[in-house]
Amino acid sequence: MTIVRPQNVFDELFTDGTSTDMVVDGSVTGGIAFAVTAPTGQYVVLKRLLVDITDSAIEPPKFGGIGALSNGLSITVHKADATELYDFTAGHPVKANTDWTLLAGVDGVRTDALGAGVEGFAVRWSFHKAADIILYPGEYVQVLVQDAMTGLASFRMAAQGYWVANPATLNVTGLA
Repeated sequence: MTIVRPQNVFDELFTDGTSTDMVVDGSVTGGIAFAVTAPTGQYVVLKRLLVDITDSAIEPPKFGGIGALSNGLSITVHKADATELYDFTAGHPVKANTDWTLLAGVDGVRTDALGAGVEGFAVRWSFHKAADIILYPGEYVQVLVQDAMTGLASFRMAAQGYWVANPATLNVTGLA
């Protein structure tokens, strides 16, 4: 058997600059931004976003096991200067577990009993089934947490793909 992987794997957890733990209270500050950024000199080809939530009593109309969110999560792409390029949620932030299915379709959404009253909710949101998302150096994907997530047991997100230093190797027109 041979396993072929890109040499330049991009596998990063979203961070607010100090932590990857998204169990925060974004309601009091107007939102807490978590991001993954294309490093200097690297064009990142995003293949998927991963969401991992653990909590008790996870149900479709809730977010994890807490009630549906009032403001929700916005997921956007920005230039290095913070100019918004794209809103993945199209103005409809993720407020409940079922909202992920609108973004992820049926690709890897699941809930499992993990024992001791803890359940897991995982989402694999694969972009490459429709198109690749290419971040230029310094561009970033941002998840804005605008509600209190402090009732969740855990909440993290990650981005996966690969990077290239020379955009010509991507065989895509229009890249600088």
